[in-house]
Amino acid sequence: MQQTLTTTLHKTALLTALIAAGLFAGCSGGAVADAGADAGTGAADAAVPMDKDTVDAPTQAAAAAAVAAPADFEGTMQQVVISLGSDAVRTVAGSTDLQAVLALSPDRLIKAVRSGEIKADSITKSTLEIDGRKGRFQDEGESGYSILDGEQMTTYVVIPEDRMIMTMAPGALAAVAAGSGKDAGPVDLGAEKIGKSEIRGFDTTGYRFKFMDNIAIVWLSEELEAQTGAFFGIWSALNPLGPLMEVGEGAPVRAVMVNPESLSGGSSFMPAYTITEFYDLKPGAIADDRFVLPQGYQQHNMADMGRAPQ
Repeated sequence: MQQTLTTTLHKTALLTALIAAGLFAGCSGGAVADAGADAGTGAADAAVPMDKDTVDAPTQAAAAAAVAAPADFEGTMQQVVISLGSDAVRTVAGSTDLQAVLALSPDRLIKAVRSGEIKADSITKSTLEIDGRKGRFQDEGESGYSILDGEQMTTYVVIPEDRMIMTMAPGALAAVAAGSGKDAGPVDLGAEKIGKSEIRGFDTTGYRFKFMDNIAIVWLSEELEAQTGAFFGIWSALNPLGPLMEVGEGAPVRAVMVNPESLSGGSSFMPAYTITEFYDLKPGAIADDRFVLPQGYQQHNMADMGRAPQ
């Protein structure tokens, strides 16, 4: 069943979304706002390199906070995820020593991809359509997409080629975890502040911590918290991992994940180095039907997939 779940996630934009939402949990909302004509050009150019009855208190609290937040944004934004292998990182950093790689500026790697100095394993561009407490997330060139519904506090993963909809509700997943005896309490990531940085015109604070066998670094800006209203708080609340984690205050501008195993040449499903950025926030009307689920599809509840057979 785990293999089925992993395959399903890889066939949609949701795997990236889950990882990003887990990283950004603890942010009260927000994303990279338009700050003039060049606000998103760094990320955009990099993307085209030259050519039981109790639901956990953390889940309840996150959901309640998201619902209480203002819904004041309608429009689109972009996400780009650049994944690099160990050889590409070595070319720029001079080695794959973990400390040397962590000290390397992500901007240096983005520039190297753009110039053709190194080749990315993959570059995934996605569009996020937001209407208050609802969002639609879709990778460029893919038919599958995810709908995040803050009214129902549920994520729907739509897979057209299989005519299937996967349903994820964090409360139901937490109840399954509690029933199986797994600890669903808050996780102290031990996030360490690593300083301040200006990224595309925004003052940010960097945090470093361990996450899913990776070393993660996120840059958050309190200036951006109000830019997208309730949506990013809802995204974190809908993530099964999100309500369990605290990182820092502010909206996400950039996240980096370094996988030590892949970096050293070992085998891991995670790339050696991944850069995720949000950019190019554009207000504008989104058609209501963009958030309507297709008819005639089989629906599967992910919480049921996690339950042991009776």
